[in-house]
Amino acid sequence: MAEENSAEFNERKRRTIREFGSYAFAILDTNPKSFGHALVISTMPYNDITDHLEEESDQRTKVLEAAIQTASNLKNALKAEKIYMMTMCHHYEMWETRDGTTTEHLHFHLVPYYEGVSEKGEELLALHGTHVDEDRLQELAERIKVNTKN
Repeated sequence: MAEENSAEFNERKRRTIREFGSYAFAILDTNPKSFGHALVISTMPYNDITDHLEEESDQRTKVLEAAIQTASNLKNALKAEKIYMMTMCHHYEMWETRDGTTTEHLHFHLVPYYEGVSEKGEELLALHGTHVDEDRLQELAERIKVNTKN
């Protein structure tokens, strides 16, 4: 696949925490709202979290379970007090289009909260993230992988 040879794909792979079969993957956010901010991204396109309700597929359930499992792994590996979670379907990444269009994909933001270090609740989620370089993200991804429970 051409995507697998692209620089953008390789950068994404460096910050990947875990892959969940063919239905989702977890990566670190390049502009985290707090230390360890991660995304769990569905590989199936969604316009909204309520899409595909009529189907027998358990894809969305698996993605939610992957998000919960990743949240638990982040909390344990990073010693966060809590993990805040929010979901979105509008977004684009570097490997997607840059002309303002988005690829509709369900993804969960997992934002660690640290007592005395982070803003709380909505204040933390409203913050603009600060860019972190790929080398630091790769080091953090490796740290989380070591502490990941299957």
